[in-house]
Amino acid sequence: MKADHDASGRLERLSRMREYDVARTEPDPRGWPVVGRNGRTIGEVTDLIIDTGRMAATYLDVELNARQFDLRHDDPHVLVPVERAHQAGKRVLVEEIDRAWFDELRPARDAAQREFWDRWWHREVPDRSATGGEEVVVNRADEGLPWQRR
Repeated sequence: MKADHDASGRLERLSRMREYDVARTEPDPRGWPVVGRNGRTIGEVTDLIIDTGRMAATYLDVELNARQFDLRHDDPHVLVPVERAHQAGKRVLVEEIDRAWFDELRPARDAAQREFWDRWWHREVPDRSATGGEEVVVNRADEGLPWQRR
């Protein structure tokens, strides 16, 4: 990859960084199958997640096999730290990923995502519009919407 550095250190998908690519001397694992410890294909590397401060790949974006992991109504993507992934020819070996691993991950990921959105939407937000610029704190309502099955 190019040696330009960004001090912000944010994470960005390599696919969105149009001016950058994997160095010619390094393997590009995008499109490679991902295999578990038993050698069975469990997914595919779809992108690299780059730490823009270091200009180095930090995670592999892996799309898991939807049928194998029963992902009909779930996000099939997981981020795998590059230090947990090992090149095996033109494949990537990630020993930890199997069905039991994902069954443990799914509820933890769902809980973390809900916690994030609850914190985000229930935070106090300053409202300056009603006071001519003076800051007023507006607390968000903590009500749910009633719903029923069709």
